[in-house]
Amino acid sequence: MRGARFYVVVFWLVWLAIAAAESQGRFGLVLAFCLGSFVLPIVCYLWCESDCAARAAEAPPGAIPMILVLLPIGWAYYLFKTRPPLKALLVVAGTVALATIVLVIVQLSLGSPGHVAT
Repeated sequence: MRGARFYVVVFWLVWLAIAAAESQGRFGLVLAFCLGSFVLPIVCYLWCESDCAARAAEAPPGAIPMILVLLPIGWAYYLFKTRPPLKALLVVAGTVALATIVLVIVQLSLGSPGHVAT
């Protein structure tokens, strides 16, 4: 489980970098797009592989390709197929809430004009 926790930390660091990059003009938007389109799915894929190894189980059929192509849907599918439904729902809801809070706080703290009405 240690490897899975490492990838969770990396996921949140990448998410923080995406949130910070979005408010840095045109280059920041390109960087955020690249991180969100390429790095984040790879980190989630590595997390799923690590999670499967820690649980001594196989990934559900189609979950890994779905994570690489449709990250949020594939990740939720993986969670609902590998955990009890209530626990999976709580993880998904908590992650979405935390991701939204992090995005809003970073955007507000960087004072991104044009994104937040003053």
